[in-house]
Amino acid sequence: MAKLLAHPLNQSRLYAVTSKVRLVEVLNLSSRKALDALIEARDEKNYRTFKDGDRDIQHPVGKMAECHKRLAMLLRRIALPDYVHSKKKRSYVSNAREHARDMPIAKTDITHYFPSIKFSHVQRFFSEDLKCPPDVAWYFSKLCTFGGHIPTGSKISNPLAFLANRPLFDQIYDYARAKNCVMTLLQDDIVFSGAAASKEILNEVLGMIRKWGLHASEKKKKTKTYPASAAKIVTGVLIKGNSLTIPNRRQKLMSDAFKRATAAQTAAERTEAILELRGRIHEADQINPLAVDPRFRRLANC
Repeated sequence: MAKLLAHPLNQSRLYAVTSKVRLVEVLNLSSRKALDALIEARDEKNYRTFKDGDRDIQHPVGKMAECHKRLAMLLRRIALPDYVHSKKKRSYVSNAREHARDMPIAKTDITHYFPSIKFSHVQRFFSEDLKCPPDVAWYFSKLCTFGGHIPTGSKISNPLAFLANRPLFDQIYDYARAKNCVMTLLQDDIVFSGAAASKEILNEVLGMIRKWGLHASEKKKKTKTYPASAAKIVTGVLIKGNSLTIPNRRQKLMSDAFKRATAAQTAAERTEAILELRGRIHEADQINPLAVDPRFRRLANC
């Protein structure tokens, strides 16, 4: 099968869907009746809801899951700007690497990201960006939301979250460029680096986020600035000058797994700890392989 390349928004199968008949075809639904059944069903029928720690998860099931799988595939084919790192061949490490240049850094993230992206944000995307008529945009938005917001456990959640908010992120990017700063986005994490990366630029960006109807995190570790000389944490990676390394928290997790493996009383406990250690080493290798204690590698055989 030929590899499907990313394409501009106006070449998407979702672009300019002008009727509900066409919508049914694009989503591979069996009939207009099947579409109406999804729209009319209560959220509790289309989703399985549960807790993951403090987070409420809404996971589509049945026909809604099939619909979201199709939507996610089409949404992910839409080409994204270069500043986005939550996409193929990018990661939290590539995101941090963009800022490893011995410059001041400012960062923030959007609190309660998916629940904050409302029906109106999604409807704007289908109506204004994808040029769908009001009735079709409404149908798309009903299919893509749970309780009036983007669900937190769907295949569409990540791609749709960016696309629904792209005008905001593009505005922030243009502002950062005007200040000669590098700006990156990893899901809801926004980072700037450059001589002008300061509280001033951060306050301006926080105002843009509020005006769009979202809210930045008030936690000091999430919304903060770093001087050029400081060690900086960016999306879980420690930046020192021009180099990336493993934060103390990740080092401790790796060390703790090693200690559990060496002190294990049973084969099952040892196997479990070694598997965790291997995962921690693999994670660390993406950042800086030289930061991994050789003893850890010998025990994990990697």
